[in-house]
Amino acid sequence: MVERQRTLQELHARRQAFVVKAIEQGAYLRKPEGVSQRVWDRSVNIGVARNLGLSTFERLGSSYDKTWQLARLDNIRFLSTIWESAPQAVQEEYPLSEFLSPKPRAKKERACRSKLKVERFLKVIEEMDNDHKVQEEFDHLSNRAIIRYCSTYPKNSDRPNRITVLKDVIMQGFRYSPRYAHLFADSIGRHGIPIKKARRSLSNPKIPVQNYYYLLARDSQRALNALETDEALTPFKILSLEAA
Repeated sequence: MVERQRTLQELHARRQAFVVKAIEQGAYLRKPEGVSQRVWDRSVNIGVARNLGLSTFERLGSSYDKTWQLARLDNIRFLSTIWESAPQAVQEEYPLSEFLSPKPRAKKERACRSKLKVERFLKVIEEMDNDHKVQEEFDHLSNRAIIRYCSTYPKNSDRPNRITVLKDVIMQGFRYSPRYAHLFADSIGRHGIPIKKARRSLSNPKIPVQNYYYLLARDSQRALNALETDEALTPFKILSLEAA
């Protein structure tokens, strides 16, 4: 009789049970050969948080300034290593292929899920006037979700984008090099205006990681007013024709 295919929920429950057993038996103490202690410690932390918690690869990767792909590889390294270190009885009860065989979600599916996360966020803060609460909601939104949302939406749509990139807000009033963008973001943050930093790493290793700062479109004018009054940013202001 062919065994029915387990659901994703059942696989996750079995993976959790396996990780708990392996940790109780100290399987995580054996560091794999050719891997530094620093990298292994990161793999253990990511593996435990991913399999026993609710953290996403995007959030776990960003906590180490790494991509979600690297966080996923860390998780695979963690599961493979503790499985190899586990007793034979545990290995037979929990085949490693059961945990590693599911393929990652398609890029299009991930992008759709990211868009949904952003839409839920926007719906929650739609009537919210408390900047502190808005920032808390912003902090719970993964960097990758914001990047995907702003890069894919609202193409071919008349609906205004309710999240905007900081550089698009201030380009009319200031001129600055990208390396100084954090000064503008810090100024907005000091004024209590909700803002979010996101990082994008490209496949080309010659291009460094790029930082982006996002804020709500409804706060654009408030942000400009805050920047205009910040004396530290005076050197970056574009002089008007009248002043010239």
